[in-house]
Amino acid sequence: MESEYDIVVLGTGLTESILAALMTLKGYKVLIRDRNKYYGGEIASLNLNQMFEMLKGDSSVPPIELGSSKDYNIDLIPKLALSSGKLVKILRSLGVIRMGIELSPIDSAFVYHENSFVKIPIQHYEIIHSPLVTGSNPIQAKNLLNFLSNYNQNDPTTHQGLDCSKLCIGNVFEHFNVDEETINYLGHVVGMYSDDSFVNETACEFIEKVSLYEESLNENGKSPFLYPKYGLGELTQVLNRFSVLNEATCMLDAPVEKIHYDENGHVCGVESDGIIARCQMIIGDSSYFTERVQCVGKVIHAVCILSHHPIPQVSNSCQIIFPKPQNHKHDIYCRVLKHNQEIAPNGKFLVSISTIAETQDPESEIKDVLALLEPIEEKFISIRMVNEPTENLNDGVFITKSYDASMHLESCVEDVEDLYEKICGEKLDFTKFQSSFLL
Repeated sequence: MESEYDIVVLGTGLTESILAALMTLKGYKVLIRDRNKYYGGEIASLNLNQMFEMLKGDSSVPPIELGSSKDYNIDLIPKLALSSGKLVKILRSLGVIRMGIELSPIDSAFVYHENSFVKIPIQHYEIIHSPLVTGSNPIQAKNLLNFLSNYNQNDPTTHQGLDCSKLCIGNVFEHFNVDEETINYLGHVVGMYSDDSFVNETACEFIEKVSLYEESLNENGKSPFLYPKYGLGELTQVLNRFSVLNEATCMLDAPVEKIHYDENGHVCGVESDGIIARCQMIIGDSSYFTERVQCVGKVIHAVCILSHHPIPQVSNSCQIIFPKPQNHKHDIYCRVLKHNQEIAPNGKFLVSISTIAETQDPESEIKDVLALLEPIEEKFISIRMVNEPTENLNDGVFITKSYDASMHLESCVEDVEDLYEKICGEKLDFTKFQSSFLL
């Protein structure tokens, strides 16, 4: 192994893997190291044996009726990609889609509403007749939906007297006199907010999220979401292969013993097995710098293996939103995947649940959702910290954020954009990137 690099990347999570790929295209000499024996870090996709070892103890053995371990690719953190989101755009721009990543549509989306699963409508005319907004005056709801879809900050003819750059979205709701059901639908389903804080969001920012949802829905046609075959870990594996093809060095099962700094306090190397890889910068996930991050929340994840679909008369993949369940301030998200996504054996469903933990007993917060899934053949529960770097010491170390509780991966790309600008001194325009070996 060579000992001089421009950048050492610690971890192969999605944020680190995208940044590593971008740095190779910028001409940096990059070393990628991960303490794990697999790609992905916190967002890895594991087989059944690995899940039992990690979450149930070394001596635990999967029951034979669950099928072959190698047929499972179980995400440690359940996330989806938005069809028109930044993640998909950056994957296409880099060319990694052509390297074997297959993003398949999630077939449908539901809301658990008044003790039943209600399919999320696709067209505007469906929305105003949906049980999700039955309390609304249809004309008021239609007028608001048309306003949000057509608003353009640079075109005053679309403003209807409202300057959304100066208003919060709550003011817009008041202007159109829509009821709480419509507001909840737009905020929790279309805006994809996990709590009611969206009413204080700047109206322009809210409209951008509505536009992203609608664009993703129109592109997909079934739901706004995509999912990579073989699991989220497949994204990180292909991204790291991309980096290697662009002359990076990648090492798994490579623990870090020490970070070295020079006399001025600037990072200068990473030591492992007594060998120091010299570098000018480090990009690392928060688990490598525990003394320099703060916990800003906790997320509970549950993965359940079922032999039936949790929604009667539904058999395909879907996303389910449980808006603000009883005594819980945040939505609970439920993702249902099946064998055609290459994540479980034929006849098995993987159902993942996630939400922000609000109490000292997080599992009790999702017990009502778990009850709806019964009978459950096997389940895995984990509590994960949401960490953020506390400060930038200008020492050449750039620490990524851990994954939040949202249902999609857009915040991951926002972290990429932020760190790219700090490292390179310019905003990220990923449409300009193109890998030479794909030309």
